[in-house]
Amino acid sequence: MAKKKKEDARQTDLYNRQSEHVLNRRKFLRLATVAGAYFLPFSSPVYSNAEPNDRILKYIRDSIGKTLRQHSNVDPLGKSIPLPYDFNVPCISVNFQNLFYYDTYFLNRGLIALGDITQAENNVNDVLFLVDRLGFVPNSNRLDMTNRSQPPYLCMMVKDIYEATRNKEWLNKAYPLIAREYDFWITKRSTTYGLSRHHHDATQEYLAEFYEHLKKVRLPLNATTAEEKIYIAGNRLAEAEAGYDFTPRFDGRCSDFIPIDLNSNLYLYEVTMADFAEVLNNGEKKLWSDRATERKKRINDLLWNETRGLYLDYDMKNERPSQLTSFAMFQPLWTRCASADQAKRVKENLKYFEFAHGVVPCEAALHDFKYQWDYPNTWPPHSLVVSEALSRYNYEEDADRIRSKYVNTVHAVFKSTGTLWEKYNAVEGNTNVTEEYKTPPMIGWTAGIYAHMRIVKKTRLG
Repeated sequence: MAKKKKEDARQTDLYNRQSEHVLNRRKFLRLATVAGAYFLPFSSPVYSNAEPNDRILKYIRDSIGKTLRQHSNVDPLGKSIPLPYDFNVPCISVNFQNLFYYDTYFLNRGLIALGDITQAENNVNDVLFLVDRLGFVPNSNRLDMTNRSQPPYLCMMVKDIYEATRNKEWLNKAYPLIAREYDFWITKRSTTYGLSRHHHDATQEYLAEFYEHLKKVRLPLNATTAEEKIYIAGNRLAEAEAGYDFTPRFDGRCSDFIPIDLNSNLYLYEVTMADFAEVLNNGEKKLWSDRATERKKRINDLLWNETRGLYLDYDMKNERPSQLTSFAMFQPLWTRCASADQAKRVKENLKYFEFAHGVVPCEAALHDFKYQWDYPNTWPPHSLVVSEALSRYNYEEDADRIRSKYVNTVHAVFKSTGTLWEKYNAVEGNTNVTEEYKTPPMIGWTAGIYAHMRIVKKTRLG
């Protein structure tokens, strides 16, 4: 008992020294009581000891606490929505100093692998709080990013926490909030095809300012009228909601497209919510199962291309499949929406996206501008998604190869730079990337996915 208490004290001391933002336990509990919210007590993480000789895992353990930001009741700068639980941001400093929806799912996979279930749950509770307040999950809790969402992963986050804790009371509180977010996607982002799209809820004033921002620092734009500027900005903002800011994937018209990855994720929401309904015995299992059946049929009817053997986004304006193939074709495998035959045919297209050091967002092609969500960049979330997608249809050799490329690329670049990065070059295996802003060092999804692959999947270096 004395030895355990000594180790607990050592872990707590380490964790508190890692970040000036971490509240001590007494202060946390006192503020939580004053706020009147149902806070979970703060506890220092119990990190996994798997792969103890891995320098990057040690770096992640030593650094992840530095991305922790304290909960609060008010933002003194008035630029963000205060969050009720301590939360992780993607970067240690300077860049991305808010909670980001898309990033949080992949970071949480690492926190869970490292054994810090409490902090992973805190992150999810903050996302649930945002749904309760706004009716959807914004891109970030930064106020100027609350006019769009990001790819929906809340349901999957909740499932990960529930599987780790088996806390039915917590699941029962999360369930209606997931349903509320789902309702946002099927109403605010609906189409006449019965599937969903990405868009935005920005004002004309915001879009005008966003256009000027894009032109100044991100994209070579040359609109000549106010209407054209608003149109361009709106579609690029929709790309930001898609998590592909920016990309040739949607031909600059993201709002015109029905994305395969978005609708695949919503299919997984429906399947998972049916499972949750059964656990909670609330009588809604059939409702969700029927929705999943209908969405799967619509996906197959509209987004599956039998001739080419792959999934494509649908261009509503031109009433045809997208002319550009993207990594999103693997998302129906990740969500198990694809049949075995469809999965086999999609896998045959892997060669167009896989390179020596990772997978790329879009098939290599000539475009009028070099976007960052395009060849030759490789983004950490894609390595996780495609490796798990392949595993779910028993293509383990391919899945292992993708995981190996990711961890070895991250490891090699870490050896030469001493840090982790937001994205990498899939062809060269370095940080010589196409960028629309200076690529930041990043803990976030880069660390989360690395930790998951090394600890949970036992992916080897070398």
